[in-house]
Amino acid sequence: MPVTARLGFGAVLVLAVLALAIAATSRHSYQRTKVAAVASPLILALDVTAVTTALAAPALPWALRIAVAVSLSRIAFTAWTLPRLAAR
Repeated sequence: MPVTARLGFGAVLVLAVLALAIAATSRHSYQRTKVAAVASPLILALDVTAVTTALAAPALPWALRIAVAVSLSRIAFTAWTLPRLAAR
């Protein structure tokens, strides 16, 4: 994997963690919702990247198959929820 791809993945991961940490520690539910809405596309990008990388693997052990299934369900749920969060 190229260095720029690793750095980009790491940067998105750090941004997602920071956004979720800010949302979790917010004292106001409105602010928490807005920060979670900002973090949602970052989580989608991380999940899509993880699934793409896993599917590119030469063999898929059972644990990796479960991880891909969970990530796909999280992608579907986040994509379904995101428009409602953004509308608030």
